[in-house]
Amino acid sequence: MYTKKSTRILSIALSLCLAFSLLSMSSFADDDSALSEDINRISVTRASDYFMSYSSTATAKSGGKVAISVTIYSYKNCTSIGAKTILIQESTDGGVNWSNVSTYSSSTYTSMLGSGYSYIAVPVTYSGTAGRMYRAVVTCYAADSNGSETLIFYSNSVTAA
Repeated sequence: MYTKKSTRILSIALSLCLAFSLLSMSSFADDDSALSEDINRISVTRASDYFMSYSSTATAKSGGKVAISVTIYSYKNCTSIGAKTILIQESTDGGVNWSNVSTYSSSTYTSMLGSGYSYIAVPVTYSGTAGRMYRAVVTCYAADSNGSETLIFYSNSVTAA
């Protein structure tokens, strides 16, 4: 059984522990703000001023169709963002040689470019021939009042079913 005196001593000891832990937490907060100031002074170099990420995925569908899905993310809202062209290539020799078979252009398919967005998804479907391989070569574009950027990249290749 605890006596009044031992209960009071335990209570004071726990109160002191709590007070010291709160003081140490406030000193950590001061250190964090100094760290935040240091981080704000660090210069970050990006590979692109406009493109956060971009991808193109080819998926074989039935009847020789190939679905191409292009997604583009920017760091900021753009006055223009999307795919300027999606060039479909075909291979009849297992992917050794590729030939251009179709082109989707934003001048014809206006939904390939958007305005006022930081993200866009562009789907197209090409009717190919079963047994042949297909891939897309995508020219993506982003622009704002400060300039623009264009990147070219490939999708994966698939064999049409």
